[in-house]
Amino acid sequence: MRKIKRRPGIEIDPNKLNYLVTHSLVYSELKAIDGFGVPILANKWHLSDTGRRYIAHTKAKNQLLLLKSLWLPIIVSIVTTVLLNTAIWLFRLQGWIQ
Repeated sequence: MRKIKRRPGIEIDPNKLNYLVTHSLVYSELKAIDGFGVPILANKWHLSDTGRRYIAHTKAKNQLLLLKSLWLPIIVSIVTTVLLNTAIWLFRLQGWIQ
């Protein structure tokens, strides 16, 4: 989907896009209509609105996962260090620790 998003109208083998087509994430340009009224599709693919929403959703989900897995432990360790250093400083100030 990244290739199609970056370069709309790119030519890709339809067999590689079977999953995306069945879930309406991409669509092909209409080349012509034959004598029986059946559309003949060009081999040029574009993202559908559903595909754009899917990309935005996965981007937001990945950013949230990054927040949980990376920043949360860093913030917790900084807060813990500050609290422990403050407690040790206060204990030394009171004379409980030499």
